Amino acid sequence: MSWWLANVGGGRPSRHSLPGVVRETSDREAAIAGLVEHLQRGDPPFFEEAEGYRRLLEEFHLSHEDVAAHVGKSRRTVANKLRLLRLEPSVRAQVSRVLLSERHARALLSLETEQERPAAVEVFGREGFSVAQAEAWLRRKARNGGAPSRRARSRGVVRDSRIYLNAVDEVAKQLQAAGFSAEVTRDEDESGWTVHLRIKRRRSRQDGKRR
Repeated sequence: MSWWLANVGGGRPSRHSLPGVVRETSDREAAIAGLVEHLQRGDPPFFEEAEGYRRLLEEFHLSHEDVAAHVGKSRRTVANKLRLLRLEPSVRAQVSRVLLSERHARALLSLETEQERPAAVEVFGREGFSVAQAEAWLRRKARNGGAPSRRARSRGVVRDSRIYLNAVDEVAKQLQAAGFSAEVTRDEDESGWTVHLRIKRRRSRQDGKRR
């Protein structure tokens, strides 16, 4: 007689019972199963997933092949996730804070020095770079010996300069609101901008004199 028949309802099956398999597991196996279940539940952040894979390797002494088999991923996928942990913890936190993708994070590994990575993350986030744009920026940086390209530097200058250009426009609007005739013209060349703010004198309505 099977265990199910011998132990349920005095040897007779109950309509509310289901057959099962009793399996004893070690603490180690239970811990591995719990960690794997956590990694497979939902869609964990990629750094958290990578940390889980590292725990399986280091704490439970699994091979890369064993980890891949447990989590249902290819060995290459597991290896790519683990590579992310080469980034410094501070850089990982920065990547998560500015909501960059896993591929953005992996692209940072191409930088030769660790000191360059925080600045690169800042650029990626500020400029809203796609993965392709980020990779192209890194290639330009490598070609220029680690320094940002002239084009990349000029983008930052343009952004700062526009603050002042907008301020000139705002001054012209305030003058117009006060009754003055104000006009802003700009000329742009490779060296920068030439800005003209022309304010016409206002004639008095009473005597026609200029103010």
